[in-house]
Amino acid sequence: MKFVSLLAVLAVADCKPQYVIRVPNGGNVPSSKAIGHKSSNGGGPVNSFGNDFSANGLTWTTMLCQTDSDGDGATNGQELLDPCCVWTQGATTNAGIPTHPGEANTFTAAQLAALQCNSNTSSNTTITSTQKSNDATALQVYSIIITAVVFSLLGFT
Repeated sequence: MKFVSLLAVLAVADCKPQYVIRVPNGGNVPSSKAIGHKSSNGGGPVNSFGNDFSANGLTWTTMLCQTDSDGDGATNGQELLDPCCVWTQGATTNAGIPTHPGEANTFTAAQLAALQCNSNTSSNTTITSTQKSNDATALQVYSIIITAVVFSLLGFT
């Protein structure tokens, strides 16, 4: 029984990095480590973006990109800096600060215009996925710490 409990904890602790890298800027949205959950730290119920992500096979698709999950007027792609819906896993995105696709933001008409695919005001520069890699590494370290604590609590030390 202790072993089964341990496996359940490890599965939960280790699953987030695999989802973070499946959407553009998945680990770069300010104040949110888990953009698909109601809690910014992840776990628990999913938000509207999490529901849409799940409905799209846990994959970044054109349909998911073009959806406005939170109903704020900007598509998920626009909020995650992939306004043309061309991002693929491991690729870079337009430079900038992404907004949360699962929490309604307030945008001005000018801001929404700047988020459009091929708008004159959007940047063609790219950012690397270094932050995503750092976030994934931090989560792996966190998973190791959790594992050590669970082992200790379950008497496996």
